Amino acid sequence: MVESVALAADCKHAVSGSHDRTLGVWDLERNQSPRILEGHSAIVTAVALATDGQRAVSGSKDQTLRVWDLERGHCLATFTCDAPVWCCAWAGSVIAAGDSAGRFHLFAWEE
Repeated sequence: MVESVALAADCKHAVSGSHDRTLGVWDLERNQSPRILEGHSAIVTAVALATDGQRAVSGSKDQTLRVWDLERGHCLATFTCDAPVWCCAWAGSVIAAGDSAGRFHLFAWEE
């Protein structure tokens, strides 16, 4: 079951987070089955895309945020939060997340 979804600004792909602990990377132009990314150990509750659409961030009930390289399909970094993550956003070089304990987290992302 899909729990969260983010649409790229160019509307060419989307990313979904699911109860099976995976992310799906959807190619909306080719209408193909999603490429599956694995790494979380609990439900993926939140996803967001970087402005360029090449990377995504996902939040999970496993209390982590993971940054993904969508082209290569691998995790670039993992950030640990204090409680299950319920929402996340990505703007420029800042990743924000909210957790179930009511805390707000900010992480800097530089390449």
